[in-house]
Amino acid sequence: MASAPHTRSHDDEEKALMVEFGQRLRVLRERLGLSSTELAAKVGVSWHALYSYETGKRQPKLPTLMRLADLLGVTVDELLRATRSAAQPREERSGRTPPAT
Repeated sequence: MASAPHTRSHDDEEKALMVEFGQRLRVLRERLGLSSTELAAKVGVSWHALYSYETGKRQPKLPTLMRLADLLGVTVDELLRATRSAAQPREERSGRTPPAT
């Protein structure tokens, strides 16, 4: 009896998505010249929590995700999904300056 071809499990897919989210989060943070400590303070989470998001070990709750997107100048969708524009803050795409935080 032949075994079924290997398919990615739901858990594997979720882990991969969390890692990709973390990578986008780090890229956007660095493009704004923020340290992880600075962004964590602005969002209202610990440095360790932000580090866990960036390394794909934890996922932020929805209110935190919304604050991250606002501070990074992207939509929540752009932060969660791999899109071309996600690596470019909203203000650069529109020519606007970001709101003061």
